[in-house]
Amino acid sequence: MSWLPAVLVLGGLIFVHELGHFVAARACGVEVEEFSLGFGPRLASFRSGGTLYALRLIPIIGYVRMAGMYPAEGDGTAEAERSRAANARGVGFASRTLAQRAAMIAAGPCVNFLVAFLLYATVLGAVGIPVAPTLRIRTVEPSMPAAAAGILPGESVAAINGTPVTSWDALRNAIVAAAGKKGDQTMRITLRRGGAEHTVVVKPEETASGPLIGIVPVLRTTRLPVLQAVGRGAAATAASVYQSLAGLVGLVAAAVAHRPAQGQLMGPIGISSQIDAASQAGPSALLLIAAVLSANLGLLNLLPIPALDGGRLAFLGVEWLRGGRPVDPAKEGLVHFIGLAVLMAFIVIVSVHDIAQLG
Repeated sequence: MSWLPAVLVLGGLIFVHELGHFVAARACGVEVEEFSLGFGPRLASFRSGGTLYALRLIPIIGYVRMAGMYPAEGDGTAEAERSRAANARGVGFASRTLAQRAAMIAAGPCVNFLVAFLLYATVLGAVGIPVAPTLRIRTVEPSMPAAAAGILPGESVAAINGTPVTSWDALRNAIVAAAGKKGDQTMRITLRRGGAEHTVVVKPEETASGPLIGIVPVLRTTRLPVLQAVGRGAAATAASVYQSLAGLVGLVAAAVAHRPAQGQLMGPIGISSQIDAASQAGPSALLLIAAVLSANLGLLNLLPIPALDGGRLAFLGVEWLRGGRPVDPAKEGLVHFIGLAVLMAFIVIVSVHDIAQLG
């Protein structure tokens, strides 16, 4: 499995999420002490405009540390002193109104929803959505019969056993028929590149997905008009959020009722495997899975879980219900710390399951 597509997609989605927080903070006049991709030991960094921009070792999350976010009363640490000083100067997070603080926290998930919409609209209106396989070969899988026979990407299937084929379904039916024969199960495939033709002999290989020869077709795509792509992009984003939320509710309901869940959670390793598979299917598939992941990231961060944006918004909600009296920052910080520890442990457990599934 290639990790590069996963690094680019997940890293990009984390970056735009944190960029949302960063831009919102600057728009509200709040100083940003650090903009970090990943956490743990620092790999590379530079400082500009009073902000430390850092790349850290563990790349599954990122964070924007705003000045004045945790001015814990009675805490004599240097960080607490910096927080109190920033708020006293009017450039700290806690010095802003409740609405402004909520906007800065919600900006990250909102940018993820926006990115999902833009990706969907781009695929629908510019890149094109796959509608049908063609007879032109995009990929030849190594260690499969097609590769052994010398079939190359870019060639088109013209005939099977001397009979012209006009669709991928016809080719698929011919492969199944050859595999089902008694005795000689080989088939003669005539291939065309430009004006030249040549014929190879291939014997289908039985796999868990049925008999295959190991070729992946180029997909025919269609593009929608701009306005239609925009409307369908918005609808697809809403549908992704709804389906993810329904899936989470289903998992919780199954756990409460002590019955098997129909779906399953997937960690960074499982998601990376899916991104790699999508990258091999072409740009449309890669952009579509990035759109789904962006919508899911926005939804996940809005859940009222400590250490996530939704957990911080929940504390602001408590502050609003208390008539503007904030929760003790030290207690809130402890809750978020415990939430982060539980979240990391959960990611490790799910990742172990992903590794077993990939096995």
